[in-house]
Amino acid sequence: MSKIIHDPKQVIDYLADFDLHPAKIQDALQRAMSARLATPKSQPRTASGLNFFNHFVGGVRQQYCSMGWQQMDEENFSTMVSPTHPLQIAFARGTSGTGICDGNIPTTRSRRGPHFKKAVDNNSLLPGLFPPPIEYKVNGLLTYVLLYNYDAKFIFSELSKPVSYCDKDERPDGWDHRVIIEPIPLENFADTCKDNTQKDFDVSVEPK
Repeated sequence: MSKIIHDPKQVIDYLADFDLHPAKIQDALQRAMSARLATPKSQPRTASGLNFFNHFVGGVRQQYCSMGWQQMDEENFSTMVSPTHPLQIAFARGTSGTGICDGNIPTTRSRRGPHFKKAVDNNSLLPGLFPPPIEYKVNGLLTYVLLYNYDAKFIFSELSKPVSYCDKDERPDGWDHRVIIEPIPLENFADTCKDNTQKDFDVSVEPK
């Protein structure tokens, strides 16, 4: 069963062990939502979801790469690598349970490719420490995923460690730790939402 951390103070403390802060992640999420809602309706129906993903990943990495994190894009498997721990953080849109401690167990909205599966397999070989000390590097980096999702009222997010993968669905189906970040109300985006009714369509950003 996943260990779920959701108390705001505990979340701050846990993320601090990664040299991360929820406010920076929330800032990137809000900027990504602004980019999504600014997507012209003349663009393809996949555009708004991709705009969110691109601005979210870019926003988080821009903040943390200036603090020593290393940006990686191995065959479109976009991550950032910690300067202090043997771990990397990947990014993906999650399903409806994302960022909700008493909801459905989340997975990714789109299928993940071989690099993601390899990362999950590696996670299962490493001790369940949070975060891992530098001496526990075994077969590469431990991988956590910044999952995000949104509905008409909130943007949800969490930092979680995948430990199992469904080969049939090509998605993670089990998590060791889940750190739930406080959801962001979409009240400030209400007027824009009324003018943008484009439905998101997710596409895989990692080749098979």
